[in-house]
Amino acid sequence: MDYEILQLVRQYHFLTVDQVIRLRYSKGTKTTVQTKLKNLFEQKYLDRRSLPHIGTGNTQYIYALSTKGMNILKEQGFSGFSRFRPDEFRKFAFPHLEHALAVNDFLIAANLVQTCVPAISLAEMRHDLDLKKTPIKVTVDKRLPGGYRDDEKVTIIPDGWLDFRMALPERPKPRRRCIVLELDRGTTSASPLKQKLRAYVSYAISEDYEALFGTQLCMVAYATTSGEQRLRQLLEWCEQELTQQRLEHEANLYRFAALPSGDLDPIRLFCEPVWYKPFENEPVPLLWSL
Repeated sequence: MDYEILQLVRQYHFLTVDQVIRLRYSKGTKTTVQTKLKNLFEQKYLDRRSLPHIGTGNTQYIYALSTKGMNILKEQGFSGFSRFRPDEFRKFAFPHLEHALAVNDFLIAANLVQTCVPAISLAEMRHDLDLKKTPIKVTVDKRLPGGYRDDEKVTIIPDGWLDFRMALPERPKPRRRCIVLELDRGTTSASPLKQKLRAYVSYAISEDYEALFGTQLCMVAYATTSGEQRLRQLLEWCEQELTQQRLEHEANLYRFAALPSGDLDPIRLFCEPVWYKPFENEPVPLLWSL
């Protein structure tokens, strides 16, 4: 079981006690999991640092693989370790750390869909910190006000990539949906966000995207942790940019949703109509309705 915890930390790069519980344990096991992680830390298989907290509650920790932990997994044949060395983990700025944890919450929910819906499987998942090793650069034919145009070079590194399949009795091949994740925490202003929105059209049809992921399927999901007002703002910016670039026909590429606080419900997040397309009023599921 200790090896399994080390493998989970390798896959997600950073994990809290609560995230480990959601992935592999049941409610009511927090003390057990805390003890396991504490032991792995004391034996130097894991590194840890405290998270900022309000009040006088217990200190919350976030765990990452130590050099010793990486080495023992390498001996077991594992690869694909975090690009951050242990000393960098300890210096990692809290806003970036909080973003990484929010990305993990989404990816964990994606992983748990298949435990709730046997017909759906997550064939592959790629994390933000893995995708940073393979950035994709695209050239955008940007339309400017007044009829002018300009070539714009943009580097795209999503926060995650998910490859879902759904088996249906009447279909010889499963349905497939590949999702590019953009996790918004309400800190990006209009200009850089619009730049990325228009660049995703070129990204989704690029040869580099197909070479990296082995498919042309692409849906860009913007999930915000900053509430309904931010969701409406993101939709408005996307609609403005698609209109400015005369790309209204590409609206189906995008989905937008506001994430609730607390643990994410996998079924609600992926299979219920809580996601919005540009220029449409009715929400839709990110995957498929059950």
